[in-house]
Amino acid sequence: MSGLAAPIGECALRAADVVLLVTEAVLGAVEALARVTRTLEGVRADCDGAPRVLGVVVSNYTARESYPAQLLAQLREQWPVLGVVPRRAVMVKAEGAGGPAAACGAEIGAIVEEFAQLAQIVTEQANKERG
Repeated sequence: MSGLAAPIGECALRAADVVLLVTEAVLGAVEALARVTRTLEGVRADCDGAPRVLGVVVSNYTARESYPAQLLAQLREQWPVLGVVPRRAVMVKAEGAGGPAAACGAEIGAIVEEFAQLAQIVTEQANKERG
């Protein structure tokens, strides 16, 4: 697995906040973007080792709801959007200077694993596109 796809520690409370905020964004509340950004900045500030947010994974809850193109473009200006997955709102990957950050909250095991799998797929697709 690439470094991007390695299982990681999470800031559980902050991640929970982001889940709610990005779900609002998926449902069309464009004003949620600023709150998403503030929460991601909080993850960046609160984890040990001055982690950097590598990206977010957003979710569409039903097949009928497509992520609004304008909002997705705005998110991409601020943060790498690593992908869109079913049934999950967001996962924030934070990596400190010494490698994967130690968990500064409880690990969210199943979501972390799903994120790792998605990150692997996204990484492979990006590598293919680059040639």
